[in-house]
Amino acid sequence: MSGRATEQFWWQTEDNLVRLHIALEQAMPDETPAILCRVGEVLADAEYAGLRAAFGLWACQSWTQENGLLDYSDAALRVQLGQLAAAGELEAMGSLAIEKWKERERQREAQIRTRAMERGMEQGLSQGRAEGIEFHRRQLGSLAGRRFGADAGERLSVLLAGVTEPERLVAVGNAIIDCGNGAELLGAVLRIVGVVNSAG
Repeated sequence: MSGRATEQFWWQTEDNLVRLHIALEQAMPDETPAILCRVGEVLADAEYAGLRAAFGLWACQSWTQENGLLDYSDAALRVQLGQLAAAGELEAMGSLAIEKWKERERQREAQIRTRAMERGMEQGLSQGRAEGIEFHRRQLGSLAGRRFGADAGERLSVLLAGVTEPERLVAVGNAIIDCGNGAELLGAVLRIVGVVNSAG
C-alpha cells in the first residue's frame, strides 16, 4: 500500500478535533466529505451541536473565501452550505461542496479546451496562410521561368521573397501575363516590390 493510501485513512479513527481540523485543511477535495463525516461522528452528541455548526461554517468559509475551492460569488450556494453547516449536517455539506467543485472543474476544463482549440485554429490559419503565400510565390517563379526562361524565374523568386500581400502577388501574376519579355516583367515587379519596400 502506498504512503498516500496509508496517510489518507489515519483520520478515520481520529477523535482529536484539532487533528481533524488539520486533516480538513490538508485534504484533497474528494476526501473532504469523509473527514467531515468523521467530525460529525466525533461531535454526534446533542451537546456538540454548536461545535458541529462551527466546524461546518469554518469549512464553508474556507472553501469559498480562503482557498477558492468554490465560487464565493454564488450566493445560493453560500446560503445552502450555511444552512447545512448550521444544522450540523457536515457530511451532506461536504458532498454538496464536492459536487459543486467537480462541476466548476468541468467548466474550467471545458473553457481551457475551448481556448486551446481556438488558439490552435488561429495558429493553423496563420500557418496555412503563410504556406499558401509561399506556394503562390513559388508558382509565380515557376510560371515566369516557363514563359521567359530560368534566369527570369530565379530573379523573380528573389524579388518576391519579402512579398506577403496577396494583392501584390496577384499583380505580379498579371504582369507575367501582360509583359512581353523577362526584362519588362522584372521592371514591372521591381515597381511592385518598390511599393512594398517603401511601405515597410
